[in-house]
Amino acid sequence: MVHIFKYAILMAIPDARRGERVNVGMIVFLADRVDVHLSDVAKISALAGGDWKPYVRDVSRRLVQFESGAQAEEAIRLNRKIDPIITASEIATFSVDHLDQYYSRIKEILDTLVVRPKLDQAKKETRINTEIYRHLRKIKVL
Repeated sequence: MVHIFKYAILMAIPDARRGERVNVGMIVFLADRVDVHLSDVAKISALAGGDWKPYVRDVSRRLVQFESGAQAEEAIRLNRKIDPIITASEIATFSVDHLDQYYSRIKEILDTLVVRPKLDQAKKETRINTEIYRHLRKIKVL
């Protein structure tokens, strides 16, 4: 049986004058509650400096206090601004065939839309002098 879930990406705009925003998590609207996932709060510090973890924890606590996911969805639909800094994207959906795929699908969405991509490690190249030196040491000329 296919299960369909509604969600919104949580964005932080620490200084609206600058117009910079970063995706910091997502909120999933379940029938009886909301499921909040905050995965990359450090990005706010990169924009505005300081420790934002207590602030984001407080916002998360306020979000989970909605009586139902439908109530939270309606509140976000009417006003996407959750507080002065955290806003929500348009509401989207995802589906899973089995409920045990729920968290893996959330991780996939977070990895795609929220988590900073990992930089590829450039292959370290050695200079020709180093390679000649190693070869000469190997054959015990040096």
